[in-house]
Amino acid sequence: MTGLPKIDRAYVATEAERADMAKACGIRAGDVRCAETKDQHYKQWKTRKGAFVAVRDLTVAGSTRGEILEFVKHIQAQGAEVIEIETGNRASGGVEMLNRALSIVHARQRGMTPERAAEMARKTKEKRRGDRKREEDARLIWGNLSLSDDECVRQSGWPRATAFAAFAKGGRKKLAAQIAAESKAARARRRK
Repeated sequence: MTGLPKIDRAYVATEAERADMAKACGIRAGDVRCAETKDQHYKQWKTRKGAFVAVRDLTVAGSTRGEILEFVKHIQAQGAEVIEIETGNRASGGVEMLNRALSIVHARQRGMTPERAAEMARKTKEKRRGDRKREEDARLIWGNLSLSDDECVRQSGWPRATAFAAFAKGGRKKLAAQIAAESKAARARRRK
């Protein structure tokens, strides 16, 4: 809750969220209104001018742009401000809150859960790295100064920026010098 103004009231979708929201906002549970509780719908209560009404995200008001905008306009018409407790975004600050809420709604409609999103990200990462050589082999290819950058990309499967970030931070000449020093040290150890 760092950097947030003093929250006067909060609005949640379900009773199960009430206690967590009260704790997150630093207010009494009685100051947290719930959409599913009779007589606590946002249209049925008034807020003070200059007050802050906290929400986790704007999906608490509904799943369409119209429902969300109606909620924000109702609160702002009373002189209060809607603020997201997790991000600190204010509804008057632009469309960030609306865009975030709509992306959450669309993800739910597509059946996107955090687990599914993580699985999709993992598969995409595997697909991108599918034809790459192991890091040790790619390091040797990138350390070979007789090859051009394009040839190194083709042979190793590692994009130039990724290779430089992973093992050629000082450039290919420095990498070649490191590889030469390592092989010289390895030969010296074998002689002993």
